[in-house]
Amino acid sequence: MPFEKRVGEAERCAYDLFARVGVLVPKVLGYDGGILTLEELPESSVDIETMVDLTADLHSAFWENYDAFGEIGLPWRLDHSKNFAQHCKSLEKGIKPYCKAHSMDGGVFRQALGYFRTEMPKLMENRFHAGKHITVLHGDLHPGNVMLTERGTAAFVDLEAVRMGIGAEDLVMLLALHGAPERAKAMPLLERYYERLDGDVRGYSFKALLADYRLALAEGLFFPQKLFLSNGINDQAMMERALTAWRNLHG
Repeated sequence: MPFEKRVGEAERCAYDLFARVGVLVPKVLGYDGGILTLEELPESSVDIETMVDLTADLHSAFWENYDAFGEIGLPWRLDHSKNFAQHCKSLEKGIKPYCKAHSMDGGVFRQALGYFRTEMPKLMENRFHAGKHITVLHGDLHPGNVMLTERGTAAFVDLEAVRMGIGAEDLVMLLALHGAPERAKAMPLLERYYERLDGDVRGYSFKALLADYRLALAEGLFFPQKLFLSNGINDQAMMERALTAWRNLHG
């Protein structure tokens, strides 16, 4: 049976954009009254290596793709220094209530936020506003958003969070928060991703990827907190994975 989902215009456009550049998404069979109809999506799991390969292909397709950036635009939090400051204040505001609810010390969150506040503005100035080593992200790349199609190919679904960013943001969601929080498991997958990046991706070292991954993780650590405070979703397992990944990289 075809798969149907109610989507907004931005998500419909994201399916069109991905398909236009050859990123694997399900076939769109129709769009009517806000309902997007896709080809059948059998209930099948996709291994983590295939997900990493698909992610590298996505990022390669949009690497420094200024036409795509013009369609999508910078995410609000990185569009202006005032927006960034407001975003950081929002993250900080959530530390106390989250830690109180979970009997946690907030030190690790304050450490991560301090790192994010210091390092992200450098990327905003030197890379985001210049489109340097920036790509288009899936934006919510948990394992459930990579599915097999009826043709047997792995493809991205649920594109409502597509945005510009550093590729490591997708990797943190996929690996640190879900599939490979431990450094010993994450490093081979990060190396696989780096080796898979298109040959046209030049001047971006593996060392730079690791730096981006650390920075993306500093913000990603707050994602389980956001789920709890905004949506009432208490995913303690995800938080433990995020903390494991942070401690593995930052000590």
